[in-house]
Amino acid sequence: GLREVGIYRVPGADKAVNRLITAFNKNADAVDLSSEEYRDINIVAGALKRFFRDLPEPLMTFELYDEFIEANDLQDQDDKLYAIKDLLYRLPKPNFELLKRLIEHLERVTDYEETNHMYARNLAIVFGPNLLKS
Repeated sequence: GLREVGIYRVPGADKAVNRLITAFNKNADAVDLSSEEYRDINIVAGALKRFFRDLPEPLMTFELYDEFIEANDLQDQDDKLYAIKDLLYRLPKPNFELLKRLIEHLERVTDYEETNHMYARNLAIVFGPNLLKS
């Protein structure tokens, strides 16, 4: 699971990822992630990455893109933190809640960074372009 080396960086088998996504789209409640078919954690990780990549609008919204970029460019760390926090609270509530859950999950991934080699920077490289794009 979370200790898997390269989780989120190593791709899952494309056909298996497609099957998982199809199953979720058909009936998410019926998907059994503990089944042998999805034993490879990279399949589940690949499906999650693709979910965010394929959203019609990124989680952090097209509307706020420029402001997130400007906030990130601020030199003063306190100003940067305040500006980003303000932008996060301006996200639509479902986006904010989903982003919160994703960050909680990614924090758990970094709990095993010495084993899985997925440090916060690596996770940002993997997820960032799918969460914030113009």
